[in-house]
Formats: sequence, C-alpha cells, structure tokens
Amino acid sequence: MKYYIFIQNNEIIGAGQAEILNTDINTVEVSEEIYNKFIEDKDSVIWDIEKEKVVENPDYEEIKARQREEDFHSQFFKTSLGYIRRQARMKDGKTKDFISDLIPLMESTPGIPIIAYKEPDFTKEVTEDVLIGLQVIVTSSPEFIKECKDQAIIDFYGYNPIELMALQQQQEEPTEEEPVEEELDNVEE
Repeated sequence: MKYYIFIQNNEIIGAGQAEILNTDINTVEVSEEIYNKFIEDKDSVIWDIEKEKVVENPDYEEIKARQREEDFHSQFFKTSLGYIRRQARMKDGKTKDFISDLIPLMESTPGIPIIAYKEPDFTKEVTEDVLIGLQVIVTSSPEFIKECKDQAIIDFYGYNPIELMALQQQQEEPTEEEPVEEELDNVEE
C-alpha cells in the first residue's frame, strides 16, 4: 500500500492512499509512519521546501504547548485568587456561566468559598485529572468580584475600555514643567 501527502503552494493540504492527478497539487509519497503522524495530528509534520520532502515538525512540541495554553485561556480567566473556570459545573451536573450566573449571587455575600486553579504546565497534556490536581479553594472578596466584572467587560469589548479611558485621560492632563536652571537663578529668595 502507498501513502501520500498532498502539497499545494508549499503547504500540506491533506493525505490519502491514492495520487491526485492535478497540476496544482503535488502528490508526495511518504512512509506509513509519516502518513499516520499526519492523520493523527496535522501539526506533527511539515513540508520541507529545501529538501522537498515531508518531515517531522521540529516545532511540534512548542506548537502543542501554545495550543494547550490558548485552549486553557478560552476556558479560564485569571484573577488575583487564581484561574476561574468560565463554565462552572454544578452539583446536579449542569453548567453555569461563572461571571453572569454566579457573580451576582456572590456580590452581597463576600467570603464564599470557590474553586480556583493554578496555571498548568502547558508542555504536558492538560487533562481533567491534571486540572483537579491544580484546584485550590479560595474565598471571594470585593476585589475578586470587581476582577470578574472587569473580565465580563473585556469579554464584551475585547479590552477594558475603562482602563483605556483612564490611560487616555492621564495622557491628556497637562503636567507642570520643571523650572529650567536659568529660571531658578531669577527666583527671589
């Protein structure tokens, strides 16, 4: 049996066990091992333009770590108490949005215990078992509630407009200039 990787514009676009007879697509025969690596995870191999062959991706581990980190940050947000899971699993198995469903309940009663997480090692798989090992019980505080509300604003706008406006106001405020040495000589004592 033969195994092929398909290249178009110096990028891998697919794989199969039959050649593609298209002038725009380069069909490259590869070993079963390289083929299976690509089928398992397309990021594990790359097209080496200079050698004109498909090789294992030397940046694969770095790419996977970056993907794990992005995935983690899409499911968790950072606070001073640790990372908070955006979708909290309730005792009955249902999930609730932490910011919109649970923070309003905590506002009037600070000191409620919540589960936060330490940041995982992204060079390793981040499984549910790993996450359970990173859990810490913390208590909510007014500062924590504010951080969650700020995160809701960031989620909506993609940035915090309140911080941006404060920064712009700070830049617009005139600053008193320090007197120049010449002016200091003319000051009456």
